[in-house]
Amino acid sequence: MTQPMSEPLSLDLFDTPMIEVSSTCSTPTITDNSLLFIPPQDVPSIYAKQKRSNSALESGMLTYKMTAIPRGYAMIININSYDNDVLEERKGSSKDVENLSDLFEHLKFITKIVENPTRKEFMREVRSFAEDSDHEKIDMMALAVLSHGRNGMIITHEGAKVDTEWIYSQFNNQKCPLLKGKPKFFIIQACRGDETDKAILQGQKNRLESFSPASRKRRPPTSVDTDTQYAGSSSYIEDLGRARPTWEDIVIAYSTIPGYVSIRDRESGTWFIQSLCQTFFQHAHENNLIDLLMKTSEVLSRYSNEKNEKQTCNIELRHMYKRLYFNADISVTSLPNQRIAGILNRSLSTPPASPAVHSNLIDED
Repeated sequence: MTQPMSEPLSLDLFDTPMIEVSSTCSTPTITDNSLLFIPPQDVPSIYAKQKRSNSALESGMLTYKMTAIPRGYAMIININSYDNDVLEERKGSSKDVENLSDLFEHLKFITKIVENPTRKEFMREVRSFAEDSDHEKIDMMALAVLSHGRNGMIITHEGAKVDTEWIYSQFNNQKCPLLKGKPKFFIIQACRGDETDKAILQGQKNRLESFSPASRKRRPPTSVDTDTQYAGSSSYIEDLGRARPTWEDIVIAYSTIPGYVSIRDRESGTWFIQSLCQTFFQHAHENNLIDLLMKTSEVLSRYSNEKNEKQTCNIELRHMYKRLYFNADISVTSLPNQRIAGILNRSLSTPPASPAVHSNLIDED
């Protein structure tokens, strides 16, 4: 009998608006020394790993094994064009593919990229990836989907839909036993509705008005460029090898919260993927996955555009009961190439030209 799905734990990592809203879609120059990134000291990696191990023991939490070479397999599914113009082209998505591909490479993953699949091709690729016998040799799986979307659906190349829950189900313990006990990381870069998030300035009066249904501004449909579009007794089991839940070891990073759009820069890629890659390149050698995603949220909160729109990412955990450290040899002091350096410099130094001048460069997924 199929076991019921464990109730997911959902963490909404809300934006923390700045005192003054940026007029650009990028991070403003940081003047508060407490926010400046300080490159890590040149410490032997064995010390860093020992430090992480001790902190996990002190907290009483276990850690996932992450020592295999390669660490794991990753798949990036990028849908940026649509048959018969059923949806607008997702300009800038190729930058997300480049950035994620570079990131996975330096996290010691082997990555496969799938471009513009139809619904049938999408489902075939996901099933094939989940059934890969090589998962037995590695410690983790990652799957990133970059697409238009709406209300829990991914929109494929011909305009058909795939339910994100179907995607996750292909990797649960029942359907993918080779990944049992191993972390499964999903990145969903897609809109989940039509709502836009208007910035709330610190000290602003009548804040409750911003949350009233009448005050929520929906974009007119004609202007949306969306990635929117059991009765027995229970007992405590000491031997973890005897039985496991169907759904566990799953982290899902959504670019936005339910009902809201996800914003994309046509030249630099989506705000969320830029924020995630920047954060992981800087801190994956020292922080666990959940802390990395919280830092990603903080970076994302600095983004804004000429409409004072903001974006809130959403992290969902499904029985994730261990800490995950990538044991990566990455830091801002050892960037692999100029493109990655550009990701970091954009947020750590001078922002690009204001979108008020180049307003046609911003779309909503």
